[in-house]
Amino acid sequence: MSYQLNITFDEEALQRVYAKGQAVTLARIADSTPPSSTTIAWLMNAPFNNNVISWDEAYQIYVNNSTLLKPGASIHLLGVTPGKLGGRYSFADGAFAVDPAGANPEGFELRNEQDGPVVLGLALKARVNGTDALAATSAFELRGGEARNVSPGTMLAIFLATYLDDGTVLRMIPTDALKLDLSAQGPMITIAYNTATDQFEQLPSARSADA
Repeated sequence: MSYQLNITFDEEALQRVYAKGQAVTLARIADSTPPSSTTIAWLMNAPFNNNVISWDEAYQIYVNNSTLLKPGASIHLLGVTPGKLGGRYSFADGAFAVDPAGANPEGFELRNEQDGPVVLGLALKARVNGTDALAATSAFELRGGEARNVSPGTMLAIFLATYLDDGTVLRMIPTDALKLDLSAQGPMITIAYNTATDQFEQLPSARSADA
């Protein structure tokens, strides 16, 4: 499935955002067993009046050698491999071994076959205002021999946060974030920042279709 997210700001809203050093932030909410409490800012960008973010739901599996999943930490993708639902992705000796028949037909089975801990997770590519970006959407610290079943999930959260890098660990998703269930959305989504409420709001589907 492919999506295009259109985000609009008026001049007053832009002035507020830039004065506070904030960025438009997108976070994906993954499902995993066992669950994870780590929140990742998938994309962060300084906004314009009209912004376009598009992506395909084509996930990649990544590895990072840092296990300091604390707020403010950036997750660098040190190794990636294309992901396919239902696959098992075992990391050892600096590379992934892929078995198409994993334990999670609706997601990805991630395994750390090394002795020491690593961070494994899902990453997703997007095009943000004409520029390509590939960043982590989730992160899981796995000790040697541990595994995690991960499903991408369908929830997308959109909010403002202090401008950091794509793939940055956040403390939490704000309670006033706009949360969209992508399984209930069409391929074109249009939202606007409401200066009266200081929140994002989705525009009616008829207007989204005409955007």
